[in-house]
Amino acid sequence: MNRTYIIPFDIHILYNLFRGGDSCPQLKLTTVPYQAASCLPPPAYCLPPTSPQYSYLEPMEQTPRIETLSEKQLIGQHIRMSMDNNRTGELWRSFMPRRKEILNPIGSELFSLEIFEPGYFENFSQGKEFEKWAAVEVSHHGQLPEGMESLIIPEGLYAVFIHRGPASEGPKTYQYIYNTWLPQSTYQLADRPHFAIMGEKYKHDDPDSEEEVWVPVKERV
Repeated sequence: MNRTYIIPFDIHILYNLFRGGDSCPQLKLTTVPYQAASCLPPPAYCLPPTSPQYSYLEPMEQTPRIETLSEKQLIGQHIRMSMDNNRTGELWRSFMPRRKEILNPIGSELFSLEIFEPGYFENFSQGKEFEKWAAVEVSHHGQLPEGMESLIIPEGLYAVFIHRGPASEGPKTYQYIYNTWLPQSTYQLADRPHFAIMGEKYKHDDPDSEEEVWVPVKERV
């Protein structure tokens, strides 16, 4: 049988990657032949909804704003990592004590960002590397602190969601975005950076905490 299913990936993995936690990196929404399910690393899922092993969290339904992002300039640190070699915590522990060294910042928001090479999720394997950034937005690139680099997020279309509530409940929001909203929408993922913005309303596990989740999209073909 060579049917194709949307993977309801492990949302805990996805959420912790975006907000700079120590969990494993994310699996993005993709499709694979059903018989290839056993090749995917647990706890990712590739099971039809009728399966008794199908995992689902109560969704946090919301309608995102669809926004054309203007080009943004960031400065920060990045690291190469993979599912097998998660270094997210290492990255943020290195960046946070030095973020004040960055000149010309715009606000105090933190960007947790991932760059995947085109085709990253085709023939996926746990050892496949991607680029993970911890950064802040700047008005222009001046002198770079030692060990930091600049990054430009190109202009493009994004679906912007708000996660409201404790960080521990973030998986509900990501479950909804990738397993409910995206498949039912007129959009598909685009090959641009994925990122989350943690601003002054981000309070970790406070019930009043908020953060923005920016998902790169394009019109479905």
